[in-house]
Amino acid sequence: MRLRSRRGLRPDGRNLPGLLVLLGAAGALPGTALGQPPAAAAVGVNQASPPRSTGLEARLVGVVAQHLAGRGFLAPLREGRLDEVARQSCLDLADRPVEVAGEATAAGGPGPRPEQLLEPARLQHLLWQEGVADAEVQPLALCGQEEALPAALRRLLAQPVPGGDPRPTHLGVAAVRLAEGDGSACATVLLLHRFVRLEPWPRQVEVGGSLRLVGERLAEASRVRLLLCGPSGRVQELALVASGRRFLGVVPFVEGMGAYHLQLLAETRQGPVVAATFPIHAGIAPPRHPVVRLFPDPPPGSGAADEHATERQALTLLNRDRLRQGLAPLQLHPLLGQAARRHSEQMRDRRFFGHVSPEQLHPGDRLRRLGLGCERQAENLSIAPDAARAHALLMASPAHRRNILDPELTHVGLGAAWDHGPVRSLFLTQLFARLPEQAVRR
Repeated sequence: MRLRSRRGLRPDGRNLPGLLVLLGAAGALPGTALGQPPAAAAVGVNQASPPRSTGLEARLVGVVAQHLAGRGFLAPLREGRLDEVARQSCLDLADRPVEVAGEATAAGGPGPRPEQLLEPARLQHLLWQEGVADAEVQPLALCGQEEALPAALRRLLAQPVPGGDPRPTHLGVAAVRLAEGDGSACATVLLLHRFVRLEPWPRQVEVGGSLRLVGERLAEASRVRLLLCGPSGRVQELALVASGRRFLGVVPFVEGMGAYHLQLLAETRQGPVVAATFPIHAGIAPPRHPVVRLFPDPPPGSGAADEHATERQALTLLNRDRLRQGLAPLQLHPLLGQAARRHSEQMRDRRFFGHVSPEQLHPGDRLRRLGLGCERQAENLSIAPDAARAHALLMASPAHRRNILDPELTHVGLGAAWDHGPVRSLFLTQLFARLPEQAVRR
């Protein structure tokens, strides 16, 4: 999931500055980049129930539509299963004391830390339970006096988001009163950008079986690819048969019991994006509760003060996981590092996120401008709170994991750029290459 966060709640992650996680993977192939019961109960993003709306929810939907219209975008479609996830998130908020949930957010003051409002692992768990596999989701949480929430949402939407403002295609919203008679309420708004529409899929299957994954690419996606990471950690690309916008893939479950992670990559004008990602469990039941990974706090004064130290940490994490798989460590190359650092800084400063720059420069174009020819190349992008979380999220994503563990790649350039906006975020570019002998000596 690519979670986008604003102060008041989001990558990643398009979620995580608090909750933000943005991931991008460009593959090394030439010209490309890359609660429910068991098996009988299938889930899918096209099974939306008709949304029901309260007066406050309708006003919040209007705020979103007005905000997007001011930027020339169409209003997103409201979807029943997103409403249900938003409702469950509201109930989570209502279980917490109002002062923790953030009355200051609705009043426009300094809001609470994002993870105090919505835990990203919990949100991802709810989305998968409802059959929502879309990777780019922006959650916004509000708590305070009911009449103040529409204005608070307007202010949240106006805040800059690392990687640029999203253009949601779908929306879910829910609001609940915190206490009778005092006018307090909390609300959750989920904004989602959909690139593919999937037919319902089972959350649990038998070991040794297979499943037909059927879907449709939407207008922005020119091509779709399917990756699978099984319990062994090995990533493979599966064949898709396409007919017009429709596609079909057969997914095998032959690595034994465990979780199989499926990921759909969509080719867009901005390069490849993760369109959908979700697990299917073979021989075991899906977890009833989210699995939360804890990370130690970074040392005081680390990160923003020394981007080179962040890059060194990122290299250590990369080579640690390669060595665990019996692979040779990646060597730093100064020109790869220069290209990676420039791209991270450009994404931060020009507020975009993707492998293709506003000038339509691809990773290979950026390297050729520096006079560096590669036999093979790949690129991973991330926006996250720090290097450790960025690396963990990349390794959990099949497309990014495949690049990191590619035995054919020999060198890497790492580019870190810190954004000190409302949600402090790290832009990280990993630029991998297999270099010819003459390039290695440069």
